[in-house]
Amino acid sequence: MSGPAYGTVFQLDLATGIETILHKFAGGSDGGYPTGGLIYEQGSLYGTTEGTEYLWTGTVFKLDLKTDHETVLYGGGYGSFAASGTLAYEGGTLYGTTYFGGNYDLGTVFSLEEATDDPTVLNSFAYIPGDGAYPAAGVIYYNGVL
Repeated sequence: MSGPAYGTVFQLDLATGIETILHKFAGGSDGGYPTGGLIYEQGSLYGTTEGTEYLWTGTVFKLDLKTDHETVLYGGGYGSFAASGTLAYEGGTLYGTTYFGGNYDLGTVFSLEEATDDPTVLNSFAYIPGDGAYPAAGVIYYNGVL
């Protein structure tokens, strides 16, 4: 019997119908329960996890498709769900949202420099008129605007 199931990244060959597991999440610092969609940039997949049953800090991860090696780019911080939707990638920087965290614990928009694994909170949601809270979707980067 194997341990707990924390989710996988897989590929499905449409011609053959064969599924291949690319990565099994181990929980803990590896993260668990992938959220949002995956994005593909420069031979790698990028995505997010919520966390595990005891550690809801989640991760932002990179899966190198040539080596099948997963790297946690960031784990913990900015909210109980590291990211709550699909990431955006532009020029070596990842952008995303967290469901909790920030100044008011109502969620954030963040950037993460891939080269340095250095996250920055760009916005803390405040749930005031004209502002939101608990973002459940990711971001789209277009022409310098999220």
